[in-house]
Amino acid sequence: MNHVGHQFQRALYQALNGSSDLTSFLGGGGVHDLVPKNAKAPYVAFTDQVLSDWSTGTEVGFEITQSLDIRTRTTRRADLFQLMDAINRAVLTADIQLDGYHLVHLQLDLQQVRVGQNRRVQDGLMRFRALIEAQ
Repeated sequence: MNHVGHQFQRALYQALNGSSDLTSFLGGGGVHDLVPKNAKAPYVAFTDQVLSDWSTGTEVGFEITQSLDIRTRTTRRADLFQLMDAINRAVLTADIQLDGYHLVHLQLDLQQVRVGQNRRVQDGLMRFRALIEAQ
């Protein structure tokens, strides 16, 4: 599949799974495209992706925002912040290669800490924004 959105998600997935810092935080939890029914936290899951036109008069381009849902078992915000820092490092230092496209810019667009349903566990949301143009 050559769809730029799919390629971008796959590149992020590989970057996250290739990070020893992140995998040590997650233990056996892992990174998921679709979260298994019996998955136990901690884990990172790909959620919404929005692809928008970023073309100019002469170049074809896309803006992609990719959201990641972070589930933990921790009651400490500091632990969640460390996990989010590991995710951010893994994504922003990745060598993202896209077939037929060039990554122009990648940044963390949003980082949100949420109190879980039981009012104690800390969960998070991260959204990355990429600007990509066709080669």
